Amino acid sequence: MLIARVTTSRICQSPDRITTAILLLGRATGSVVIVLLLSLTACALPPPDKTREVQRLPTDAEVEQYNAQVAPEERIVCRAETPVGSNIPVRRCYRAREIEEISRFHREQLRNVLR
Repeated sequence: MLIARVTTSRICQSPDRITTAILLLGRATGSVVIVLLLSLTACALPPPDKTREVQRLPTDAEVEQYNAQVAPEERIVCRAETPVGSNIPVRRCYRAREIEEISRFHREQLRNVLR
């Protein structure tokens, strides 16, 4: 996609250049095209550390300090949950009111299914 944009902006000035570019692409082997595409893609990507920020979960000490300062429904509760299809527990942190809302929603869904 990137190659097409760059080459068409430079080539579209004359029809002779278009046919020359088509002939050059036709003669290129598959491996050369792949290497060229990979090298251009590597240049177009941002550095790996700037692609996204990973949010860090709070430590137990940070949770305790936060919970001492807020109302009971705003307290954070962290627990180890095992995702479906995995045996590896993952630490999840929720506010107490979020846990209540999720539990209420799941109870309602269960009642709807069992009716």
